[in-house]
Amino acid sequence: MNFECHIPTTIIYGKGSRLEAARQMEKMRKKRVLLVSDRFFEDTGKVDEMMKAMKEKGITPFIYSDIAPEPDLKTAQAAFEVYCKSGCEAVVSLGGGSVIDVGKAVAVMATNEEDFRKFNGYFLVPNRGVFHVAIPTTAGTGTEATRVATIRDEGVKMTCFDDAFMPDVAIVDYELSMTMPPRLTAMVGMDALAHAIEAFISAKANPVADMYALLAIELISNSIVTVYNEPDNENARKDMMMGSNYAGIAISNSSVCAIHAMAYPLGVRFGMKHGAGHAILLPLVTEYSIGSSPARYAAIARAMNHAPPGLSEDDLNLLLVERLRELNVKLDIPSPREWGVKKENFMGQIGDMVDDAISTGTIDDNPRVFTTDEIARIYELLYDYQ
Repeated sequence: MNFECHIPTTIIYGKGSRLEAARQMEKMRKKRVLLVSDRFFEDTGKVDEMMKAMKEKGITPFIYSDIAPEPDLKTAQAAFEVYCKSGCEAVVSLGGGSVIDVGKAVAVMATNEEDFRKFNGYFLVPNRGVFHVAIPTTAGTGTEATRVATIRDEGVKMTCFDDAFMPDVAIVDYELSMTMPPRLTAMVGMDALAHAIEAFISAKANPVADMYALLAIELISNSIVTVYNEPDNENARKDMMMGSNYAGIAISNSSVCAIHAMAYPLGVRFGMKHGAGHAILLPLVTEYSIGSSPARYAAIARAMNHAPPGLSEDDLNLLLVERLRELNVKLDIPSPREWGVKKENFMGQIGDMVDDAISTGTIDDNPRVFTTDEIARIYELLYDYQ
């Protein structure tokens, strides 16, 4: 079996490690840097802290922080305009997945003259982006370790996949996640767990992705409830950030599958948060898929460390589905009904949601490739699923 492994050139872990970004820029002899962040981290002083560290190294930072969740192309273009006007040479992104995706887009815009829309798809970018240090502040997307940038344009979700988008350095500082409220912690954490599980059961799985996926599953499943109930628990926060990073590496070297494909229309059509859609789909899609890859799903159950010794493969798989359901209950993950979606509205759009899910292309990497009727049935069950 031949396969490739793609990860950032350098990954730095640890409390307070965010300030290593200045040293990385100094090492690369960068003098003018665009710092991409958001209003929250400006208000908490983390942006000022980062800018001070850079200035102490003789680096001039410029800030762009007008970024909302699920950013659009206009936002990325506005950030790039600041990059150009300021004569910047490199990018630091400090924030959640949306901030880092804008940082990735700016880094690639700086080395490619083509319309960014042409990069929507797989391996379409001619030149690698400029030097980019990505610093996640949530334990969720793992985008600091992936080759993907997700940017919206006039209602279309562009998924740009290319080596050019991979950050050069990822800094995983769990201290930055300590301010996340419990609800956000739960949703982004289940997003990360979905990444790890899908990377492991994907048709594109390989030994490197498997290793990172199983480590992520173990770390996340054994810390997410703790950190939800105890937001100040540093050990749990650390494990969640590590797990999210490992899950990002796993999906970047494997793929996502039916869960991500089917969650996509839940966000676009009903405004469900990314992680909530993944979480509520996890047990249902797993239950429908287990028969096509029972050994892999049993391995996931073992990685979650809640399997008594001596259980059969079938028993492990039953336990896995129940464990995923329990996590959603313990984390108060809402169903579409609880999210406030009207039943007639949801049921009336199932046909379109099926088409949306299939259009993503990732559903074909699922161990069981669902028929359109099966996808529709899962959506029907999902509406008030617990």
